[in-house]
Amino acid sequence: MLTNRVQFLQKALVIHPCGSTFLALQRSKDDDKLPGFWDLPGGNVSFDENHLDSIRREIREETGLHIKELQPIQVVTWPDEERDIYTIFVGHRCQVEIESIKLSVEHTEYRWVTKEEFLGLKVAIFLKDFVDSCAGC
Repeated sequence: MLTNRVQFLQKALVIHPCGSTFLALQRSKDDDKLPGFWDLPGGNVSFDENHLDSIRREIREETGLHIKELQPIQVVTWPDEERDIYTIFVGHRCQVEIESIKLSVEHTEYRWVTKEEFLGLKVAIFLKDFVDSCAGC
């Protein structure tokens, strides 16, 4: 069975310049999806957009950061029968040279966290799975 409803979602582990932590963002309390949950920078790829340009743009819009050394490190897919959408998720890893964050209105707080700290936050299951499976996070 083919589906016409596909969501292409990307998130990134944005590694701190010192290399020991990565960036976590808290979603706005009035967000439509998972309000107040902790998140990673990224989002959906638009139909007319290159996926690598998309993740760079999302990170820049959400944090004000310019990234380097972008590497896809995980690809996972799953059906959401309740919403009738098939999701393609790509998890990336990237570096930043500065740690100065300018949050967008989508998020209310940020933290540089370790893997263990992130796994202890209120986070979507697919993001916990991504971070938990990531070597060297």
